[in-house]
Amino acid sequence: MQNRLKQGAKLCTSTGTVTVLASDLPDVLAVETSDTTVCFYLSPRIEGNVLHSVQTLSFTVKKAEFFAVLETAVQNGHISPADTNALVGSLREIYYRVPTVLAHLVVQAFQQDRLQKAASIGGDI
Repeated sequence: MQNRLKQGAKLCTSTGTVTVLASDLPDVLAVETSDTTVCFYLSPRIEGNVLHSVQTLSFTVKKAEFFAVLETAVQNGHISPADTNALVGSLREIYYRVPTVLAHLVVQAFQQDRLQKAASIGGDI
């Protein structure tokens, strides 16, 4: 993917509109569908605001479920919210079928979400 998409950007797909969660990794895009399920697009191609992909993966896990696991890891596991590798490990302890590269995108989305929340309330989370 040539351009990094901003979190929250809306894209059209053949099944409806999705919201970008994270796109930092080359050739992989994490999005949230209208029913809040997290999907991953491999080798995405974007034309205008239309998302095309050779392959789409979904583990039927809701964004809130992923984020709850990560928040618990931060609160109970004494893991820094900035420690991407530790958070990926925590996520994969429960969602072991999610490949590491995809778990990494979920963690990035979680970290971005925490930063946005902290900025909106004017403090650290």
